[in-house]
Amino acid sequence: CVQLRDGLDQRAVMQSLLDAGVASRRGIMNAHREQPYLAPDAELPVSSWCQDHGVILPLYDAMTDGDIDRVVESLRAAVPS
Repeated sequence: CVQLRDGLDQRAVMQSLLDAGVASRRGIMNAHREQPYLAPDAELPVSSWCQDHGVILPLYDAMTDGDIDRVVESLRAAVPS
């Protein structure tokens, strides 16, 4: 999981990765934001920030160096300097 700096659009980064053929997921799951456990009054700012700014990248044992390079380059292209 990588954390995006403030000001970056998580969904735009994830779409850019998908357009490059790299699957990703939002950061950690937060039960207080999911049905049937929805708790709109819950104050969990760190958990919420991590979910809103985290992007889970592919990582599996069969990844080749080329696969890893493609993920890294796709992330670099999706996140402006």
